Amino acid sequence: MDLLSIIYVIICPMKKQTTVQSYAKLNLALAITGVGQSGFHSVDMIMQEVSLHDTITLQPADTIFVDCGDVCEMHRNTAYKAAQLFFAQTGLPGGVSIHIQKRIPAQGGLGGGSSNAAAVLLALDNMFETALPQNTLAVLAGQIGSDVPFFLHGGCMRAQGRGEALSSLPNNLDAQYLLVKPDAGVGTARAYQLSDALGPVHVEIDQVADALRQGDAAAYFSSTGNALYPAAQQLCPPVSRTVDDLKQAGADFAMMTGSGSCVFGIFTDPALLQQAETVLKSRYPFVQSVHNVFRGR
Repeated sequence: MDLLSIIYVIICPMKKQTTVQSYAKLNLALAITGVGQSGFHSVDMIMQEVSLHDTITLQPADTIFVDCGDVCEMHRNTAYKAAQLFFAQTGLPGGVSIHIQKRIPAQGGLGGGSSNAAAVLLALDNMFETALPQNTLAVLAGQIGSDVPFFLHGGCMRAQGRGEALSSLPNNLDAQYLLVKPDAGVGTARAYQLSDALGPVHVEIDQVADALRQGDAAAYFSSTGNALYPAAQQLCPPVSRTVDDLKQAGADFAMMTGSGSCVFGIFTDPALLQQAETVLKSRYPFVQSVHNVFRGR
């Protein structure tokens, strides 16, 4: 340990342990606007943080260690990469032990891995009192994945480019969601590749944004869409059935989030949502009612 590191540890003792929540997201609209020479897709989408969350506990350690049960490989985990980038950026000695209690299902289009990475970056910055500038955190987040910068802020945001060009968006839609995921998942890369072959799907993002600002459910339902849905239907046929089952259960609207395979239904009648949740739990491995999350409110 060099002299600077010793001085830092003496002057700035870190917190012993911290626990944070890592929220899922829904894509309330998703359009593909182009494909660059590098093969990366440019998008225009609206993301909303929701109450489904993983719980992450962090404790200072000699090395970086991540435990999330049997659902992930440690060295390929986004939380591990986030911790690596944080310690490389700050030059701090030591590491961190991270335990993730997973609730957000994988390959659902809910952003669980991206959310975990952002939560770890923010938690480490707080634990070690490094006060990294927002633009520095955003750069680190972008090195992990295109959705990770969104989760540094949360709430409702419009994301453009590769997902890193973010702008806050008021969401005044009084929405109650029911999330339903079939057994099979959809790989994001495969969904984008097949989407290229199938051709463009037009989604009126500006109209969707206006509908959310105004809290106009009918306008939202008529203007929104997910450009990856046709590809996901081919890669994972149960997605279509899940959309139909939610509508038959009383949802006013149903749509896939992200690259799938999770589908969300929007209900205006709380009693009907509760009834649908009970019925669909007997048919699907993952069914969960959630609401919008706006940090700081």
